[in-house]
Amino acid sequence: MDKKDLTVYKQVSDKGLVVAQHTSKEITKVGALKVQNVYLEAAKKGDAEAQYMLGLIYYRGEHVPQDYSEAFKWFKKSAEQGDAEAQFYLGVMYEKEQGVPQDFSRSHEWITRSAMQGNADAQCHLGKTYYDGLLVTLNYAQAFKWFIKSDEQGNPEAQRYLGHMYYRGLDVPRDYRKALNYYTNSAKQGDAEAQYYLGIIYFNGNGASQNYTKAFEWFSKSAEQGLAEAQCYLGVLYYNGKGVFQDYSTAFSWFIKAATQGNLDAQSSLGIMYIKGHGIPKDYKKAFEYLSKAAENDNPEAQSYLGFMYYTGLGVTQDYIKAFEWFSKSAQQEYADAQYYLGQLYFNGIVVPQDYPKALKWFLKSAEQGKAIAQNFLGKMYYNGTGIYQDHSKAFGWFSKAAKQDYPESQFSLGLMYFYGEGTSKNISEAKKWIQKAADAGNENAIRFLEEHANDLEQKMLKSNNNHSKKKKR
Repeated sequence: MDKKDLTVYKQVSDKGLVVAQHTSKEITKVGALKVQNVYLEAAKKGDAEAQYMLGLIYYRGEHVPQDYSEAFKWFKKSAEQGDAEAQFYLGVMYEKEQGVPQDFSRSHEWITRSAMQGNADAQCHLGKTYYDGLLVTLNYAQAFKWFIKSDEQGNPEAQRYLGHMYYRGLDVPRDYRKALNYYTNSAKQGDAEAQYYLGIIYFNGNGASQNYTKAFEWFSKSAEQGLAEAQCYLGVLYYNGKGVFQDYSTAFSWFIKAATQGNLDAQSSLGIMYIKGHGIPKDYKKAFEYLSKAAENDNPEAQSYLGFMYYTGLGVTQDYIKAFEWFSKSAQQEYADAQYYLGQLYFNGIVVPQDYPKALKWFLKSAEQGKAIAQNFLGKMYYNGTGIYQDHSKAFGWFSKAAKQDYPESQFSLGLMYFYGEGTSKNISEAKKWIQKAADAGNENAIRFLEEHANDLEQKMLKSNNNHSKKKKR
């Protein structure tokens, strides 16, 4: 193999394993052996670069069996001569116990020496060490310093970590704009995690305007690289039709990919899909299997749905004790659905002694997270004075919150309170508006009320309008 081929091989090797494997197809096995022999000959003569390259060949197992002991031997020789790349790999091998007993102190020493010479990977690695506080005392200022140095050379991983630091305000003022810029720079270089975090920013609208289309774009790029978290979120977008046309089948396929990698949210989502039969036939057995996997690993959504299966006897023998156990686990993790059902168990004295104060506590927790069904139930408790002092004003407040979320029962109750002037001033116009909304949603009580009070409503509205006109003339 001529000198030009050797140069190409070195350049390819420097770029990383994936690229090296791809381009090495152009190099015959005999040619690769010649390259190795050339490096070996130079390495034995003390050439630091050849020693590093020989270490890299053994470390990656390129055209030779992977051999960490040989890799360590040649990296060490090169590192002791001051080669920054070799120093970095030597530090990594000490950290990961590759071909040498684990030694965090020596790992830190070699990586620091490499970083001081300007090696971008070493600088980033050193930054992560201070960021995580695993091998040294946690120090965000030092982490930031090394990430900046690495970023100056365009290191995508360092850019991602700088994004984390600005997004979370870790020893730097929180700055969503800078975080977005760093994540974007990293993501454009193909960093899968940065692409995922960009997707999260656009999905939640924290740090940028909420944009499901952009979220879909970045989750897709990350998911295609195999990142389970991104695959799960991509499934969520397809499931809900956000940023893309709703497609249960495609959602299912992304959830499967993520779940296979052990993603708990994806496992929970699959369980829910099997319960609801969205895009797939209902299968309570499979639903139970997926939800159990996730629930046993403390996924609150799965714990709540598993509790619901036991609570209703959906695909399993009804078991209120197990329902209580799973709802409790989920509720303690602030999952609103579970908090509501736990409130119901205490309210009705199922499995546990009836306890209105505890029921109220859990209904409030759920309602304060915006759960309409809990808000509606609180409205009823305050309206009727069940287990609590009757308070029509508070009932009106909770019915209003649920009604604004299009909860039909609350819309009807709110309409009645306006109609009779309970907890608020009488307002026939508002009464008719909310009762009509409930009726339009199919609430039978609202439909019946409108039928029975049609004339009465019209007369009261006319009277109200006339009174309003008289007041204006005065």
